[in-house]
Amino acid sequence: MSTFTTRVATPTAAPDPTRHVNYNLGMVLGADDFNQEFAYLAGHDQWMARDLVGYGTVSGLRVSIESDGKGPRVMVEPGVALSPQGQLIRVPSAQCAYLNDWLKLDTTKKKLLTRLASPPSTVKAYVVLWYRECPSEKVPIPGEPCRSEDDIMLPSRLVDDFRLELMLDPPGQREEDAVRDFVAWLRQIEVSDTSPGTSLQVFLDTLRSAAHLLTSPPAPGPAPLADYMFGSPLASLVINSAKLYDYLNAAFRLWVTELRPKWRPDFFAGAHGCSSNGDGPTVPIEQCLLLAEVDVPAIVPGGGADWQVEHPDLIRVAEERRPIVVHLRMLQETLLGGRREHVVMSPPSGGGVVNLAGDATGSAAATRVERIQQVAIDPTPPRQDEVLTFRNGQWRPTAIPAVAAALSPSNTVAGEETFGQPRNAGALAAYSRADHTHGTPPDPIPAHRADPGAHNIAGDVTGTVGATTVVAIRNQRVVGTPADGQVLTFRANQWQAEIPAAAARADAVERPAGLPRYAIVAAGIVKCDGTARPPVYNGLVAKVTGNSQVTVAFEDGRVPDGSFQYVVKVLPVLVEGLETLAISFIRFLQTGGFQLRITRGAETINREELARLELMIEVSRFER
Repeated sequence: MSTFTTRVATPTAAPDPTRHVNYNLGMVLGADDFNQEFAYLAGHDQWMARDLVGYGTVSGLRVSIESDGKGPRVMVEPGVALSPQGQLIRVPSAQCAYLNDWLKLDTTKKKLLTRLASPPSTVKAYVVLWYRECPSEKVPIPGEPCRSEDDIMLPSRLVDDFRLELMLDPPGQREEDAVRDFVAWLRQIEVSDTSPGTSLQVFLDTLRSAAHLLTSPPAPGPAPLADYMFGSPLASLVINSAKLYDYLNAAFRLWVTELRPKWRPDFFAGAHGCSSNGDGPTVPIEQCLLLAEVDVPAIVPGGGADWQVEHPDLIRVAEERRPIVVHLRMLQETLLGGRREHVVMSPPSGGGVVNLAGDATGSAAATRVERIQQVAIDPTPPRQDEVLTFRNGQWRPTAIPAVAAALSPSNTVAGEETFGQPRNAGALAAYSRADHTHGTPPDPIPAHRADPGAHNIAGDVTGTVGATTVVAIRNQRVVGTPADGQVLTFRANQWQAEIPAAAARADAVERPAGLPRYAIVAAGIVKCDGTARPPVYNGLVAKVTGNSQVTVAFEDGRVPDGSFQYVVKVLPVLVEGLETLAISFIRFLQTGGFQLRITRGAETINREELARLELMIEVSRFER
């Protein structure tokens, strides 16, 4: 029996990221020193990222479901993320995981059998990403003889890498959940111009009592709390808009000094990243990044076969809980760029006058709405019964576009399809519709802490800088409370919300959905001597142009050119001596209109007798 044993290297403690090498002349440096210096530099970069920026998806990494011959698979597109430890993770190419293969894994089946009562069931999987390093580029190193090849060749580089897994447990993201809950709680507090508001001390005490004050650091493991802020703010909690800055500043100070340290892991405690205990990946602390939750309808077929996806079309991907990091340029443009034209404060020497620019212009005492959502309003004064219509890049006062409304797939006026909603051309839909949120103006700029409520605005826009209301459009008053399906109509020298009256008399006929347009273009009771019984629609007129011949014309009655056709309906109005008439269509005229032949049986009617005849005519037009 040999007395020699393999020499075991002395274990080395992990480098401390809070210490760096103090170089001195004559100092002999070894591998531990270089590792310590790297740990210090890399650790500070990660420290800055996780404490000042946060963590989450930075770009790309979209999660989707695809299917091929092997079945459904989860796809993750290339992208970049920042881990909870502050490490940058780069996924350079698309990655995929077949769900049926994942369900067949022993580790997956073992966990599923302990969690799910009996198939079929829905398996919730989590797409999880984390950072890892890969040793590469082995080089020979000097040492003692009689060593194996593994001992004389060691990696000289560590390459940034990543790992993607489908897991049955979500990664811990306490800080992410806490941030969302904290902000959601604050957003429910009422901000008022009129109320004196709750005192700052009561506000902070209420905030503290609503928060779950955990022991620090949080216990290891991914388990989130059910709630980070108890319930909702009390209804009596009100912040005066003039003090909003002070209250938000105090709330952020409380978050930074008291709450955030309780709701985040201690990254200096020596814990490691995502690891495996033999039963698949586990997450000891907040180190991994959630990309998506995937609900997989799964079943175990008969005969003891493996679990497999039951209905691929029912797989659902949810990304609502995915942490994201929006870069500073986006935040800058969102917070500042979108509002730079809304309110321009004059210098203090100007007496505090507010001049508006953008949709509303003028001084605070004489505002004027020139645009709606950055779209200009035509300065032409509106006339009675006109509505604002989007045409040629502007909102223009025009007659109610009844034809366009009636020819839509649904002829309803007050239903889900709002009459006159802007498409290529249509009236400005009432802003009370359920889908109006895309046009909601941005929240007002928070009041300035010095004296935010002092600037009272008058004119088309009234109120204060922090709470404006549009009461007129180009000095024409807006009145009434709109209801679903109504449009702004100019009536009695003011804009008012109402259902378009013209819808009832729209020159259109109902038609099945998907067929081309069909409209009534002329109608009335006309006499063949050129006179008529008013009202007559679209200038309809009939004149005798020969024995038994009548020419009918109307405005814009051009000859059909293949893109449309007319249908003519004619009834004679009973006249003594002209009881039994035969009316035939002759042709359309190049000069406009058409000709009819009218006879008494086979007998021709002379011009003088024919001039006494009245005709009830309707002309409709349909497109190709």
